[in-house]
Amino acid sequence: MCGPIATDWRARPGDRQRRQRGAETRAGTSDSATSRNSPESWRRRKQSLAESEAAAQGSEAGHVAARAKLEAARAPLNEADKRVQRLETEAAHDLEARHSETKNLWPPIIDGVTSQGYEKAIGAASATILDAPVDPSAPMR
Repeated sequence: MCGPIATDWRARPGDRQRRQRGAETRAGTSDSATSRNSPESWRRRKQSLAESEAAAQGSEAGHVAARAKLEAARAPLNEADKRVQRLETEAAHDLEARHSETKNLWPPIIDGVTSQGYEKAIGAASATILDAPVDPSAPMR
């Protein structure tokens, strides 16, 4: 046997830094302490930081503007939803009132059906048909 087999899948401390240094050495761009602290390096870092901050501020301003636009668009939608609900409620009440007014004039078919306890089953099987009146002068037959 050559040696113990590593069973731990996690990286050991320092692996990442060693791989990075090896890649830099192979590429010929080793980042030594002197080049890291050079004035040119500091200038590039400051410039990169300033660009990143400007981009972040621009993104944040765009986000705030988009939020404001979204909120402005929601107001008409909410008003339209309220209007639709009012109209639907009004239509339901009108139908209910119209149905109750005409029920006495033209009784539904189900009122004329007699059986031995099957009214509910018949009504469930053909609900709207059985609510229709049989009188030929009725508006709905």
